[in-house]
Amino acid sequence: MTTKLVWFGSFEFGDFDKSGDKYPCVLIHKIDEKVWVDESEIEDYMAVNHHDSWMIPEECKGFEIFYTKTFMKELSL
Repeated sequence: MTTKLVWFGSFEFGDFDKSGDKYPCVLIHKIDEKVWVDESEIEDYMAVNHHDSWMIPEECKGFEIFYTKTFMKELSL
């Protein structure tokens, strides 16, 4: 069993295409919770707590990370 720091919230994963080159990216719309969870329990934790999606930041090395207007707006409230 491996425990990881997991972010739960609203995220989108995909590729950013720039002049034919593709870069993996994640769009962060909202972070609801940051929790240490066993990898085998992530999906169950997400369902029980009604989160839309999850990400493990440690595994997103090499990803372009973009914070959306929705995320920034939440910071100002």
